[in-house]
Amino acid sequence: MIQTAFQQFSELFPRTLHSILRDFDSPTGETLGLNRTQIHTLMKIQKYGTISMGSLCHHIGITKGAMTAIIDTLLDSGYVARDRAADDRRKVLVKLTDIGESIAAACRREIEDSFEARLDSLSAEEQEAFRQSIETLGTIISKMENTRHE
Repeated sequence: MIQTAFQQFSELFPRTLHSILRDFDSPTGETLGLNRTQIHTLMKIQKYGTISMGSLCHHIGITKGAMTAIIDTLLDSGYVARDRAADDRRKVLVKLTDIGESIAAACRREIEDSFEARLDSLSAEEQEAFRQSIETLGTIISKMENTRHE
């Protein structure tokens, strides 16, 4: 049976994410009792700076209710701060505290180091093919996003 491009992608993408991310635990996160979603949330906030809860939910791919529970836990731990937007009091904004910034940076380094170690297990040709594939996929996804909005 010949699969469509969508069928190939929808099967390969989750498998790829699982394979790449399954071994990437953060010793810092584990020591602090943070789960992967909490670590992912800290790293997304670090990437985007002050961000609305809605945007954060979009980037992580979870509901606002689930994100509220995560942010509440991170807030109680002192890793994030939450505030209302000055221009729209209904909009909730979150940002990292200084300690949250340090934790996000440490987790990011650990995960990147783990990923690089796995890449190093590949031959030079496989590493180059992987990097080129990622670059090509990024270019194609960007083009698809642009055509979707036209």
